[in-house]
This record gives sequence, C-alpha cells and structure tokens, in this order.
Amino acid sequence: MINKNSFLYIYRWSIAFVIALPAFMFYHDFTGGRMFTFSGQQQWNSSGPGYHK
Repeated sequence: MINKNSFLYIYRWSIAFVIALPAFMFYHDFTGGRMFTFSGQQQWNSSGPGYHK
C-alpha cells in the first residue's frame, strides 16, 4: 500500500484509522445503529410524568 521509502510510511496506521473511523460511523448510521446509548439510560418522552405550565 505505502512504500517504505515514502514519507507517509510512518503515518500508515494514522491514515488507516482516519479512513476506518468515518467508514465505520457511516456504516453504523446507515444501518440505523445507535452509538452511545445504554440499556439503563432513560429516554425523554413528552407524554411521561410531569408537565410544564
């Protein structure tokens, strides 16, 4: 992929990470996945307890 003589060789893992992370985020968003949500977390609901006058 990147030749050893190239100045980009020392950045090969950074380049792979910069390419892989947005690709993973796009795939996760495209398939409808939710990041950073946990089962113990309550979600806001407008018809829930309490009201605003």
